[in-house]
Amino acid sequence: MKTCRQCGLVKPLKDFYNEPRVKDGKQARCKACHGKTTEKYRKKNPELYRKASLKNWHSLDAEKRQARWIKRYGITANDYKQLLEKQASVCKICQKPCSSRQFLSVDHCHKTGKVRGLLCVKCNTALGMLDDNIQHFETAIEYLKSFEEKL
Repeated sequence: MKTCRQCGLVKPLKDFYNEPRVKDGKQARCKACHGKTTEKYRKKNPELYRKASLKNWHSLDAEKRQARWIKRYGITANDYKQLLEKQASVCKICQKPCSSRQFLSVDHCHKTGKVRGLLCVKCNTALGMLDDNIQHFETAIEYLKSFEEKL
């Protein structure tokens, strides 16, 4: 048993993450408190969290990456390769190949979960930043056109 430093509750050791640098081998906060703190940090620092997630994603071996694709999108590594071949290894929006050591992101509809295609990080982020909202994109296009230099 151990007392969580954050919530003050006494909990079994299995409710604490391992920490080899301390005497009892467990972290000072329980898993629940650790999760709450992490969630607050993610909301407060979305860009830092996104960069850390991408770094972690690119360090995964093929087997772990495939497990994530299956879990998130229902596709296998072979499905991904087929999409990549179908798109000639370029982003479906900007038509540029992915920069070195990066994978094209699996784009999907957040309402249906259906995979739409593979996008570079910039295009995938742009869709997300405008909430996949066609009206927002149309407004953005009109905005850009209004400042376009006339030749």
